[in-house]
Order: sequence, then structure tokens, then C-alpha cells
Amino acid sequence: KRDGVNAFGTLQMSGTGPTLSAPSGYAVAFKTAGTERMRVRDTGVGIGVTDPGYDLEIQGSSGGDLSLITSDTAITDGDVFGTIYFGGRDSDHTGVGAKIVGKSKYTWGDHGGGANDSPGELHFFTQADGAGDSMTSPRMVIGHSGNVGIGTTEPGETLHLYSSDNVEPTLKLESGTTGNQG
Repeated sequence: KRDGVNAFGTLQMSGTGPTLSAPSGYAVAFKTAGTERMRVRDTGVGIGVTDPGYDLEIQGSSGGDLSLITSDTAITDGDVFGTIYFGGRDSDHTGVGAKIVGKSKYTWGDHGGGANDSPGELHFFTQADGAGDSMTSPRMVIGHSGNVGIGTTEPGETLHLYSSDNVEPTLKLESGTTGNQG
């Protein structure tokens, strides 16, 4: 009941599967052990929040957590933990323009840290113009040691720039003030 009006949702079973719905302005809440865990509204899906302002909003008292975890008998060098895709869809085209991939570095537990030895890396990919779905080599990597590589997947320094086309890599530092460029 909301504002003195009875409102009911529907659970519909059909050949395409079950559909759970609520009237516009109402929510579908999911609870376990009497505690709400998720709410679906016209505005989006909320976890830890009853009135989400985004398509997916996660809130918690210490910040919202999103976990992408691989499940395997052993985590070895290069295993993918999870991928976040950034893309778009319109009436003529569907595509991914960028992605971030979390990967393991080395076989976990093999480098003296025991059960807590779990080195990882982040690989950042962007789609080149006219390239199709070719995002096979990352543009930037944050390595397990914290080093950042641009053009290399094995950064050996705090910032490691590499160009594979026999051209010296260039680093441009620029200020918004005229005359302060370097």
C-alpha cells in the first residue's frame, strides 16, 4: 500500500520464462533473513540502497563493493579475474570501445607469500578507429609491482613508455599557462 492505494505486482509464467513486475513508481525488493539485499525500481537496481539513482548503484557503510572473482583449482600466470566492458548499442551498431581486464601475475602461492601471495595486474584496452573488435594488446598496464607501462605489458620502471614502431616514445608535460610547456 502506498499513499492509501493498494498496489500489486505480478508474477507471470510463460514460454520465455518467469517475469516479475511492479507498477510504475513501485519497487521489487529481494530479502533474505528479513534483511533487504536488493531493490529494482524504475530508476535502476539498488544494492544497499532503496532508491537507486543509477542503472546499478551499490552502497555500503564503508563504500560499495563489486567483486569479480574467477573460480579455479589453481590460479596461474595470466588467468583473467574479470573484465569490465565499456560499449554502446544503437539501431545500426553494437560494439565495445574499451575494457579493463584484471589478470593474475605468476602462479599464486609460488613466490613466498603463501596463501596471501596473489599478485595481480590491470590491463587497459581501447578500440582504435576502424579496427573492429581487435582489442588484443593493452594500451596501458598497471603491473603487480605498481609500475605503469604504456606500450608494454612488462613495465620495468615506475613509468615505462615503449614504442614498437621504431619511433622514440614521447612524453608531453603541459600546463594551462602560456609559455609553461615542456
